[in-house]
Amino acid sequence: MFHYDLLVVFLTIIPFLDTRNVDHTEFLQKYGYLPRGSNQLSSTSLSEALKNMQRMAGLEETGELDERTKRMMERPRCGHPDVQEDRHSRGKRYAQPQFKWTDKVITYGCKSAGTSTRISLDDLRRTMHQAASQWSELADVEILESSVEKPNIQISAGRSSHYPCNVRFDSQTLAHAFFPPHGQIHINDNVHFVMTNFTERIGGNSLYSVVAHEMGHALGFSHSPDSDSVMFAYDTPREWKFTPMDKYRMEMYYGTKKNPTKPKEDERKKEERKKEERGRKTEKEHEKDDIRPNECRVDNPIVVQYRGEYLVFKVS
Repeated sequence: MFHYDLLVVFLTIIPFLDTRNVDHTEFLQKYGYLPRGSNQLSSTSLSEALKNMQRMAGLEETGELDERTKRMMERPRCGHPDVQEDRHSRGKRYAQPQFKWTDKVITYGCKSAGTSTRISLDDLRRTMHQAASQWSELADVEILESSVEKPNIQISAGRSSHYPCNVRFDSQTLAHAFFPPHGQIHINDNVHFVMTNFTERIGGNSLYSVVAHEMGHALGFSHSPDSDSVMFAYDTPREWKFTPMDKYRMEMYYGTKKNPTKPKEDERKKEERKKEERGRKTEKEHEKDDIRPNECRVDNPIVVQYRGEYLVFKVS
């Protein structure tokens, strides 16, 4: 009995072993691979949709609903569509990623009180600050927290139906966000998040991973098929990073950083060089103050007094 209870507890803390009943056609429609409301689909269009989904998920493009594809569809992920439906859609979450902020300073605000029962305001602010700092390092833009009533980016948490959003959360969705100029980030408060930099195999989903990803959408970026990228749609156990393509896209939208942050090692070497230069400068100043003739500036001189004068001899 003890071993059975232990097994049950163990399984409940592994976020990727729980099976979700996913309607695969609805999944393909929800994330933009198939048009919504289309019940009669040809085998060709379904196969093409599956290939596109498999490419974005980093899977082999078989065009078939195999077991690996089914398992990927059941994983926790971002609610943002992988394929944009209509660039003129009223919901900017479905717009093409040419939408971006025009100012060099982008503000954000955190709203947790009254919207979340699981995530504290301190944890939300900490993860937003970390994500904003890392995105800011990639381009000529600053992303700063602000207390203004309407910051550019506003993050909050909510459950299935969350005002004023008209997009409901399901059990699979971790969060979703809107492109500029709306910049809203909504975190699913039904999800068990942990304060780690990456989502691991045992435990909950990383709040920082999700926040950093959603901030990418709020800056104007779509999903990436690169599983190493912060903009990969699925929150799989991995040490993601900001890839060269993430940096390229950030620079393309917000410009190359004029004064990139120097690594700590370079800063340390720079300080050492400054100290050496100051030391050499001090030595030169001391030499300038020395009024003795050059002949007297010798080590271990021989000094002789002759007729009231001192004679200094330099030993070669």
